[in-house]
Parts: sequence; structure tokens; C-alpha cells
Amino acid sequence: MDLENHYLEIPKDLGLKIHTEFRKVRRKNLNGLGAKTFLERFVKPSAKSSGFDEDELANYGLSYVFGRKSFNHFRGRRNLFYSDTFYRIMLTHREWPISFSSFQFVKNPEEAILIGQIQGIKGAEASLSPLRWPNALVNFVLDLARESNIPEVWILPWEKNQWNNNEVKGNPIMYYDITAKREGFDYDEKMEVYRKNVDS
Repeated sequence: MDLENHYLEIPKDLGLKIHTEFRKVRRKNLNGLGAKTFLERFVKPSAKSSGFDEDELANYGLSYVFGRKSFNHFRGRRNLFYSDTFYRIMLTHREWPISFSSFQFVKNPEEAILIGQIQGIKGAEASLSPLRWPNALVNFVLDLARESNIPEVWILPWEKNQWNNNEVKGNPIMYYDITAKREGFDYDEKMEVYRKNVDS
């Protein structure tokens, strides 16, 4: 499977539909109570036993961001991060971006959303540690696909990621492959992606 054609290029016949999905994603932005309700199932047991409570969870949000790169400015810090596609779901803490998942709409040979990037942002380790945040990002995209009548979500394995030859902090196999398996995705050897039907 030539993932480059799926992952980095927008199929021309999807133009109108993609703009429709943009609007749906914008409406799905979650903050405060909405984010708390969505994220509470992704709080690690160790965080709960250490006193991580609902008030702290309410400081997290999920939102849609468009563009390949973004600059963060927070308390005198400036951070640049790149998204591999123009479509991105951002996890925030006190309105500060801490991780994101970038994805693409594909329609060849089948219609799906392909997640190609699951990444934490430098300096956000403390805010990310209470959550199974890769799982939260994947489930947010699954909800988006389900609500948009897109039948499948795919996840690119880490070995197929364009950054897998670079020195990467954290545990990328955990973010991509293990998260996919734990969320019920099956590996398709022919397509070389993890796949899940959103209704399964």
C-alpha cells in the first residue's frame, strides 16, 4: 500500500465532504464539563489514587486545529511543533496544548480516517502523566468518524511513520501500535495499517 498518497494528499473528490467534516469537528470542541465527561475514563488508576480529582480534570480540553505547524506561547515560553497533516485534534491543559493527533480523510480504496501522528508536546510531561492520552485522542477520532458516518478509522504503525528513523522521546510503539491493539484495532497486512470499524 502506498501510504504517501493516502496520508499526505487530499483526494480531489473529497473537497466538499472535508469542509463538512471541518464544521463537525469545530462543533465537537470540548472544554470544562464536556472534556471532563469524555476524559474521565482515560484517567490512570495511579493518578486517581494520588489525588487527581474532577476539579483538575476540568482543566483539560479537546479541540480542532488546522494547519501543518503551530506556535505555542505560554508564560514566556515559545514552542514550535509540526503536524504531519492539516487535520489535528489537540489535547490542552489550562488552554495550553500538551498533545495532539493528526489525521487525514481517505477514500481509496475504502473510506476511512487515517491517524498518522500521535504526539506529546515537549515540556508537557507532567500534565500528560495522569492520562492515557493516546487512547483519548484515538477515541475522539473514533467518535468523529462515527458521527460523520465514516465507517472505519485506521492507525499508521510506528514503523511506517516518517519520523521512525529519528531520535524520538517517549515510547512511540506504545503510542501507535499498542494503543491501537488496546482499542480493538486489527492489523491489516495488505493495507499495512491498524483498522477498526467504528460500530464494532
